[in-house]
Amino acid sequence: MTTITNSPSWVISAWIRRGSSEQARSISILSGIAIGFATLVLTLTASVSVGLSHRIDSARWTDPQRAAEPVAVQITTTRYVDGHQIKVIHLAPTSAANETLPIPPGMDRFPAPGETWVSPELKQLGLYNSTTTAKGTLGNAALTGPDELLAVVGHAANDPAMLGPKLHDVMREGEHVGPVGISDFGGAKPNDNSELVQYRWLTLVATVLLVVPALSLAASGARLSASRRSERLALLRLAGLSRANLVRITITDTLTGALPGVVAGMAIYIAALPLTSRVPLVGVRWFIADLWLGVPLAITICVTVLGLVALSALVPLRRILSDPFAVAEHHTPTVPHWWRAVISVVAVLGFLALTDADNVSFMLIIAAFGAVFMVLNVIGPLVVHVIGWIMVRTARSGARLIAGRRLVDDPRGLWRQISAVALAAFIAGFLALFTVDDGTIFMGDAHTLDVAISADQADPAAARVTSALSAAGIDTSVWVSASGGALDTVVTSGDEEVSWIHVALPGDGSTTNQIRGTLDEVLPTSAQATGVDVIGRDNRFAHDFRTASLIILVVSFIIATVGTGVIATAAVIDRHTTNTRLRRAGVPLAMIDRARILQVTTPVLAATAMGAATGLIAASPMTVGSSSLDPSGLLLVVATIVLGVLAVRGGIVASRPLLRRSSNP
Repeated sequence: MTTITNSPSWVISAWIRRGSSEQARSISILSGIAIGFATLVLTLTASVSVGLSHRIDSARWTDPQRAAEPVAVQITTTRYVDGHQIKVIHLAPTSAANETLPIPPGMDRFPAPGETWVSPELKQLGLYNSTTTAKGTLGNAALTGPDELLAVVGHAANDPAMLGPKLHDVMREGEHVGPVGISDFGGAKPNDNSELVQYRWLTLVATVLLVVPALSLAASGARLSASRRSERLALLRLAGLSRANLVRITITDTLTGALPGVVAGMAIYIAALPLTSRVPLVGVRWFIADLWLGVPLAITICVTVLGLVALSALVPLRRILSDPFAVAEHHTPTVPHWWRAVISVVAVLGFLALTDADNVSFMLIIAAFGAVFMVLNVIGPLVVHVIGWIMVRTARSGARLIAGRRLVDDPRGLWRQISAVALAAFIAGFLALFTVDDGTIFMGDAHTLDVAISADQADPAAARVTSALSAAGIDTSVWVSASGGALDTVVTSGDEEVSWIHVALPGDGSTTNQIRGTLDEVLPTSAQATGVDVIGRDNRFAHDFRTASLIILVVSFIIATVGTGVIATAAVIDRHTTNTRLRRAGVPLAMIDRARILQVTTPVLAATAMGAATGLIAASPMTVGSSSLDPSGLLLVVATIVLGVLAVRGGIVASRPLLRRSSNP
């Protein structure tokens, strides 16, 4: 032993691993699985945030930035055809003699008058039937995704179509903009009304909801083999091993087991990129390159996971350093401190105060929200300890007494086994208050196409529209008013007054498309929409929100299932000696198994209820005006609690054959 204690830390670590039993090696494999899955979740979550940042940058050029010395004019508008939303960019030089024009992204030159460049998806669908000539196909640099519907139309200098009022939509930034004098295609900085920026805030919330459980799973994985390693380290400490060597050995041994899991998680993330890129956001799939983290960020995530794993493995060293005899003799009961309750209350009250305050950074609110989420891991062991104490006091059977004693002796270990389910319940409670309506038209109506136009041009333009429709054999009503209908949020940034032309639409789709095409010929750069068109964006958001919620819930349940199954299996292996001694003492296997079930299912009910309640509290300030549980939200919470309990119980039952084999006297 003296020779071993004087050896380098990596030699001692190798000696510990070589001397490990088959059960200990099995625990190491399970730990790697948990850490690998946590790494996969973290990388996929980070890739969505990175991809959304790339998408915001790619979309900037479509929202023009006004220049002091413009060389071109840009109008961005939106067309709607058969339920598809098509963004159309109109470009014209400020002077016919201007030869130094900026080149739009995804093109090799500034578009000539009468040319139309379209995205590959729009070209394939053939939806944009412009009177101009389809000249080219836009490259990826112009697009936010491979199936974006985008068109770029060239106009001559001083084209009357490029001289309309300076419009912009105050509620839907970037959908109707211009005309704006530009000198390049850098675009305007997105503001909070930008659709993609709103998605970024939601992505931050989703990131917190997934990162916290993933980190908890990684930490739990690191602690799986802590018990057996602690026994050997305690013996080495008693033999004279220094503190520094003890720390180095723990880190070396932990990272040796965790590194394969981290590498596997990163490899699966890379392999899954083609599949991940097919999940649409804002109605558009991803470029695979946009979802790639890049080497620096990928390394950062790996180092972060390994660092967390190492820190988690160092926690048991406090007991080894303070009382190695107790660790070596398997007697290390841990009682959670009551300060956990104080910290939890302070975190929740601080979050509620921040969300109620004025002029508070949304990032600060997100940070406070993350703190409330992590509060579950702070208060959880204390709740488990209290439940165990009650079970011991009220025990009427041997199984209940054994279960209660285990909860009292190791509340942190039991909390790690159910924490993922509690976090999933938090997510369900948080999402339960977020109800997204779709299909309700609140601006304009379905059978009127509204067109925004300068007030002094409204009547002549309406006459041209009526004449063009008549020439096309379409008999419908056309009128002018001071009400915008579906485009009521479109205003001017100048001194011009805006009027709206309204065109009645028939019930059949072919005539409606013909009317839209006619208006596009007469007023090619105007803002045009019906109530159905406007609500389409909100419906798209509702669809994305439901998809994201489903993904978050599914991933959280996978984390919970993996965590529960892995830790339950590791617990059987780790308690091999204890269970064998109990059976030799005459305790029936059925009682040991019953105790296992009780020690998990009893606290998991309280944990899921606590998680759901905390999630509801966290969501209430973010859902002003709708902070009430509707039937679907209540069903979500109840279903999560029931499924959580079943998942935990399933993990226990699945490890029953292993219990029978490992405890056979």
